[in-house]
Amino acid sequence: MRSRLKRPVSKILSYQSYDAKTDLIQVSVAPVYLDKESSPEKSEYMWLYHVMIDNHRDESIKIVGTYWQLTDCYGRSEEIRGFSIGGEQPTIQSGQDYHYVNAISLTTPSGIMSGVYHVTDKSDNAYEVRIPTVSLDSPFLNKTLH
Repeated sequence: MRSRLKRPVSKILSYQSYDAKTDLIQVSVAPVYLDKESSPEKSEYMWLYHVMIDNHRDESIKIVGTYWQLTDCYGRSEEIRGFSIGGEQPTIQSGQDYHYVNAISLTTPSGIMSGVYHVTDKSDNAYEVRIPTVSLDSPFLNKTLH
């Protein structure tokens, strides 16, 4: 289940961020466990995540698609593909950034997510920009060491 949530960006940026850089494009993702929106007794765990995409290239880029892979703590995976970010295909000018907030849920207390953005430049050259692997951890995660 995915949904768009509105939260103050300053609150979200105070959490741990995961970063990846591809060809002068920096992607940062900061997940936050949503205790009040989760129901562990029903195996529903929800996270909000803030994504910031910084374009350090000399030309603008356009995000034309997304691919996310979600994996729960048992190794079960789900792939999510899209042609937009929240219904938009944003163009990010040189030296500018774009950010958005979204949410994701799992049926387990932890997991990971990673992926790529499909991007084009002004010359219509297409390439992929890596989204960092993000750890989704809840307070219900069993932290027993082997």
